[in-house]
Amino acid sequence: VLPLGSRFELAFDLSGWRGNPFDPTSGECRLEVVGPDQQPLTVRGFLYQDFAATLTAAGEQLLPRGPKHWRARFRPLQEGRHQYRLRYAGPGDAPARELAAGEFMVEPGTAPDFIRIAPDNPRFFTHADGRFFYPVGWCLAFPNDRPYRQEYVPYLHDQASLALMKKMLDDLADHGGNLIRLWLTDWWNGIEWNRNVDQYGGLTRFNLKNAWLNDQFLAHCEQRGVFVIFETINHVQLSGDIGGWSDNPYLDRNGGP
Repeated sequence: VLPLGSRFELAFDLSGWRGNPFDPTSGECRLEVVGPDQQPLTVRGFLYQDFAATLTAAGEQLLPRGPKHWRARFRPLQEGRHQYRLRYAGPGDAPARELAAGEFMVEPGTAPDFIRIAPDNPRFFTHADGRFFYPVGWCLAFPNDRPYRQEYVPYLHDQASLALMKKMLDDLADHGGNLIRLWLTDWWNGIEWNRNVDQYGGLTRFNLKNAWLNDQFLAHCEQRGVFVIFETINHVQLSGDIGGWSDNPYLDRNGGP
C-alpha cells in the first residue's frame, strides 16, 4: 500500500545476464503495470549501484554500498488496485520469462505534479491540474565550474559535492525559487563519457556513481518542490577549444560512430 504521489519500486537480482546491461538489444527487464483504468503501462528496469557519501577534508568521498542489482520504478497517477508483472527478455527472439508478479494498492494522496505546456497558449506552462506555472529560478548546472582544469566562475567552491548542490538548491527554495536547469557534465554528474575519465565506461556504458548522484539530487528537488529542466548534453562536450570534444566518446578516434 502506498499513497498517491509515491513511487512503487522493485529491487531484484538477475542471474545469467550477458552483454552490456545498458543496451536493450542484449536483453532488458520490463515492469508492466495495469491500473484501475485497465490501461497497460510499461517501464524498463535498470542496473543500480548504491553509494555512501562522506565529506572529508579532501572533499566528498563516494564509496559503493552493497552489490550492484536491478531496479524498476513506477509512479502511479491514479488511486486503486494496480497489478504488475516483471519480465526479462533476452537477446534475439527468445521468449520473455516472468521474474515476479503481484499487486499494490494506491490510497488517496497528492497526485504527481508534472509541468506541461499550456494547452491554450504554447508560450506558457501549467501544473498538472491546469494552474498557471510561473518559473522562478536559475541554471544550477553543477557545484563548481572548473572543467578541464580551467576556471570560469572563481566564486564557486573548489570541491564539487552533492552536499553543496543540495545547499544551493535549499538557498533557492528558501527564497521562493521553483525551477532549476541541471546539466549532465562529464566533470561531475555525467552518465556517458570517455572510459579514461573517472568511473565512465565509454560509449553506451553508463556511470553508476553519477547516476546515483543524480538520483539523490532529483529526490532532494522533489522534496523541496523545485522542478527541473534536465539537460543531457551541453556545449562544452562539443567544444574543441577547451578539451570537451577531444574526450567525447562519440568522436571516431575515441571509438564513436
